[in-house]
Amino acid sequence: MYSSVSLASRFVLGELLRHRFAVLWLGWAASCLISYRDISARLSQGRDVPYAIGDLLVNYHGGFTRRGLFGELAVWLSDGLGGAPLHWAWAMAAIASGLLTWLGIRVLRAFPNEVGYLPFILSPVCLLFVAYDSSAIFRKEMFGYLLLALVLNAALARSERAAAVWLAAALVFAAPVLLAHEAVIFMAPAYAMAGWLVARAWPQRRVWVLGWGVCLVIVALVVLAAIVTAPVPNVAEICAATRLRSCGGPFSALELTTWQGVEMVVRRRTELGLVYFGAFFALALAPLFGLRIGSAAPRLHLWVIGFAVLGVLPMFALGYDYGRWVQMTVLPLTLLAAVAVRLGVARLVSPWPPLAICLFVGTWSLSHAHAVFQFHAWMIWPALAVLSVSAWALGRFHTRK
Repeated sequence: MYSSVSLASRFVLGELLRHRFAVLWLGWAASCLISYRDISARLSQGRDVPYAIGDLLVNYHGGFTRRGLFGELAVWLSDGLGGAPLHWAWAMAAIASGLLTWLGIRVLRAFPNEVGYLPFILSPVCLLFVAYDSSAIFRKEMFGYLLLALVLNAALARSERAAAVWLAAALVFAAPVLLAHEAVIFMAPAYAMAGWLVARAWPQRRVWVLGWGVCLVIVALVVLAAIVTAPVPNVAEICAATRLRSCGGPFSALELTTWQGVEMVVRRRTELGLVYFGAFFALALAPLFGLRIGSAAPRLHLWVIGFAVLGVLPMFALGYDYGRWVQMTVLPLTLLAAVAVRLGVARLVSPWPPLAICLFVGTWSLSHAHAVFQFHAWMIWPALAVLSVSAWALGRFHTRK
């Protein structure tokens, strides 16, 4: 019985390995469709738009706010080209999410073409997180992931010139990212580790200096954003610029002080929630514990993971979206791990058995903010069936021709 289950698991994982990146693209497409349907349904019912979309529409019309650049751009496009700011915000977010998927896949391809790396690539809290929880779609931390992916693509570039182009793009993108959402501040450890990987990949002086320079500028901007206090904006004017029927959620949150936000988190915190997110945080980190960094210091990977977790830790006090903070730790670490494996800095020493991999990538999923047990990752199996049958049918068609 066990041997037949193991054999079936190996076959399924072979197909999953073959279509792993197509699954990620399907996840992106599904998230865009789910978001569009949710917005349409809410507008037809006279309800507020989803929180994430409302957050994308925060702008500068009521005064400067540290997360207003994206919404200001949506309002500017609406005024210049027509259409509602909401439509522009959704379209730009879908494009940015697609760009993240493309850049993320470029980085994840650095993992060897082996089944043992599937828990990294198809983790329910990495790129597929938005496909499994509709409230996590188009959250602004995706811009922070985009910035990290740009830097890491420099480490994977095939030439010194290409590496310099990737780093220049990251440098140009750094300031707008911080003006889109201040939560990126807490990814500073990931950017520092990315700078080290670029220096490791390109010891040539020019790229080495540029790589460290870009990451130091990013970290400096992060620190500056952390210490600069923005005035409380005029929320009514911000809302008026969006042309929405009503503004709640992220617009109301603009008037809260940091300490009011902390008090709200404390009020909402429950023992069940702490146990739930603590357990799933450990589960999400599990694949990373199978890696080792170098040979002289076998426990170094634990310090690296701890360094990244420490950076995001303040978010657990500042906001209640614990699932998002878990992703803000695990996704950057996974992208960093892919580059580290390619460069020979890290290696997988404890691959999981086939059945464990199937259970990890295809059963559980994490809520962005609520202690609710979800099993949305089962959707990966019908998606895989469609991809496998389509590939088989396409192969038959070409054979007949």
